Formats: sequence, structure tokens, C-alpha cells
Amino acid sequence: MAPGRIVFTEVEPWQKTYLAKGFSGNTLRSEFIAGPLTRRHTARMHDTDMLCIFIYSQVTETVLAQMPRLKYIATRSTGFDH
Repeated sequence: MAPGRIVFTEVEPWQKTYLAKGFSGNTLRSEFIAGPLTRRHTARMHDTDMLCIFIYSQVTETVLAQMPRLKYIATRSTGFDH
């Protein structure tokens, strides 16, 4: 099985620098998407193992079906209504 990847959505340039440095020692490839997750992205995310979203990315059943290897979803936000 090919190495997987971790995908970060809604990433600002300063966050990309911070996250790339923090995840540089793992075996997953890191991908950074500037905006929210869309169908355009999920169509090529079949090898995604971890997904780290912010507040505007919607993770629906259709989105999840595009990522059969997905094992973990994290959100970079705080609150209780999401």
C-alpha cells in the first residue's frame, strides 16, 4: 500500500509553514488546501488517511465515500455547535 497523506483545509500561509514543520517527520505526505474542502478536492483524495478541517469544510457522507482510507478527522476550531 502506498504511503497515505494528511490533508489540511482552509490553511493560511503562516499555518502552512507551522504545520509543515510540525508534520515533517512523519510518513504521511502533507497537502494544504487554501479554501474549504470541495468536490474538486475530494475526487483525488482516495489515499487520504487523516483530514484536518477548519470551520467551512463540510464533511458529508458523499465526501467520506471519496476517502476509503480515512481513519481520522480533526477540526482546528473550538465551540460546541459544529
